[in-house]
Amino acid sequence: MESNETLWFAIEQREKELGIRSDQGNKLGCAQTLYEIGMIYNRLGYHLKALEKLLDALPILEKYQLPLQLVPVYNGVGLTFSAVDEHEKAIAFLDKAITTLKSIRNTELQPLILSNIGMAYRRKREYQAAIASYQTALSIAIQHRNDQEIFLILNNMGLTYHDLGEYQRALTCYQDALAIIETSDRYHEEITVKYNLAMLHRDSGDLSAAVDYLRQTVDLSKCVMHPDLERNESLLDQLIRQLS
Repeated sequence: MESNETLWFAIEQREKELGIRSDQGNKLGCAQTLYEIGMIYNRLGYHLKALEKLLDALPILEKYQLPLQLVPVYNGVGLTFSAVDEHEKAIAFLDKAITTLKSIRNTELQPLILSNIGMAYRRKREYQAAIASYQTALSIAIQHRNDQEIFLILNNMGLTYHDLGEYQRALTCYQDALAIIETSDRYHEEITVKYNLAMLHRDSGDLSAAVDYLRQTVDLSKCVMHPDLERNESLLDQLIRQLS
């Protein structure tokens, strides 16, 4: 994980690059650099500043009608609006990304965008719309055998079913997600889904299973110095006390 200092340095370098490209009259280069700066601001948590840069890039790319350059910007704007709880605007821009991909018959990138649409609907608490978006994303990701996308979609579907109180469906999603990654060394993904399994079992009343999954989460977190280690240890202590 890059430090904030590294990210600020990256912004400084790209701002210099933006000035050079502007002096050269390189509008497409400016748009790409604005996009990169915006996404770095997002990683720093400065979402309004990110929106400023991304929305500055957008009209340049729309003028030149370059679909594969437009899609990441539409997606970035959508994610940023979602981060500031402007979910209707988020969905509108993410829909533009999907429409653009369909116009060039590109299905490979659609699962990512559809999954982001699902997350926006989930944050709006429109759970059935979220599930529908995830199911479409999952179907396309399976066609492309994209295990990373399949894992992310299944995990997000699990969270949504959990929100709905449909614990068995959530459990199936999490178990399917876990099966994709548990034979690899993708520890951060494994921590995510095992934590979610722990919370699912806690909320469904199976504290013993919750403690088991959370203990595995803590052990894995120690191996990779996960940033949520302290939180997970505290929650594990709390669940053990409830169980005893």
